[in-house]
Amino acid sequence: METSIRKEVKQLKLQDARRKMFDKIRTTLNPSSKISSFFRIDVPSCHTNSPIPEGPDPKLWKGPWKFITNPTDITRHVSAANHRQYGQAKDTPFGSEPLLPLYGYNADTPEADDLLEGHLPPPSILDNLYLETAAILSSLARPSPHRLAAPTAEIHKINLLTRTKP
Repeated sequence: METSIRKEVKQLKLQDARRKMFDKIRTTLNPSSKISSFFRIDVPSCHTNSPIPEGPDPKLWKGPWKFITNPTDITRHVSAANHRQYGQAKDTPFGSEPLLPLYGYNADTPEADDLLEGHLPPPSILDNLYLETAAILSSLARPSPHRLAAPTAEIHKINLLTRTKP
């Protein structure tokens, strides 16, 4: 009897963990939605259940499809797809020559700081960019009332006297 109760409690905990995982996936994929749920995804039906790059590329897959409902598998497949799409940014203007070496992946170079201070890249670079990219750089170089300045105030130690009533 006690063993069956333990099994039921364990099963309830697993169901609750699965529900929480689905809620997390749903919220991640559609933060504004409060009613729709994400319970399954379709993946290529093949010899492996692994997502791309170990498994087949869903964009090129011509064979049959299957759906998966396990939250852990859904998370792996969605994460692999997101990683693949994120990698597509390498050929964008800021992810390739000549801007990548200038500003870096994290915009943490001195040139990135210079841009925010209003200094555009040299004409030898600017003249070879698409007009849209040059417009983005010009926009970033304009002063913004919302841009935060680095803190410059000094912190002074103030001695506080504690007084008590007599």
